[in-house]
Amino acid sequence: MSNFTTKQTANLLGYNDESYVRKLVLSGKLKAEKIGTQWMIDEETIHKFKVKNKIRSEYKALLAFNQELRNLADKMLDRNEKIVRPKDMFTAFAIGKGHKTHGAIFSLCKQGYGEDASILARSLFDLLINLLYIQADKTNERAYQYFSYDWILRKKMFDYALGKPEVMGKIRERVSNPKQYDTVVKKIRKQAKLAQKKYKYTNRGWSGKSLFDMAEEVGRVNAYRTVYRLQCQLDHNASRSMNEYVENTQDGIVFNIGQSENWVKESLIIAFDFYYSILVAFNSHFKAGLKAEILDLENRYVSDLSVVNKKS
Repeated sequence: MSNFTTKQTANLLGYNDESYVRKLVLSGKLKAEKIGTQWMIDEETIHKFKVKNKIRSEYKALLAFNQELRNLADKMLDRNEKIVRPKDMFTAFAIGKGHKTHGAIFSLCKQGYGEDASILARSLFDLLINLLYIQADKTNERAYQYFSYDWILRKKMFDYALGKPEVMGKIRERVSNPKQYDTVVKKIRKQAKLAQKKYKYTNRGWSGKSLFDMAEEVGRVNAYRTVYRLQCQLDHNASRSMNEYVENTQDGIVFNIGQSENWVKESLIIAFDFYYSILVAFNSHFKAGLKAEILDLENRYVSDLSVVNKKS
């Protein structure tokens, strides 16, 4: 435990109102105990505060740019776009899913969970490559192929359920009491058969190509070989990832599982780059008219990022 007077406690937490600090304690948001005229604050609370304060200070520019990116995305999401073609639907899906994922990454980074943010950033790359690959098709066939693959996945889930009596029981119950928009198993089998016959899906997923192959086709293979593969080490629990979470010392095993600066900077940069590219693709596809704002954000980001890297 570390001792602080009431005034010092308020200053440490960034508050000058001591009654507000007391309110935080009573609400359970702050781990502290008043003994006499002193507050006793546990070291975990102090550590968390220092980490979050350092992140806000050192990565202020990166946090600000990611927030600007979210604000720009909000403008796009507020537009009433006409969904006519399958490519329209997938492009809308990409910016929507990307927005939620980017928001999760942003929150995790601010809290000091950079490793987990990095794993999510990896999914942004996957989303971006699928978007660019589908948009590169002059027809809508790739988009149709992507959506039709849903029938294959549904059938696989049902085939799996056949060997699980407890799951089949729930399916029969649902069949007896269907909900709106439910799809009967007979239709799933029929549609899956038609989709398989038309697109000849393999174990490589909906496109029949690996993510590397698609990344190469859309000109993002360098990002795959560097950033994406590095993130895979954390996501796939590779032996390299052990160094991020556990350390063997003379005093025994030390678990590095608390909040820290690890991977925060990298995750903020990666998240910005990948989601920014999704916004560019969305703006271009729907002709949203935000090209000037996008370029302004890009120019300022590139300029400031060079300064951030020099300070590192």
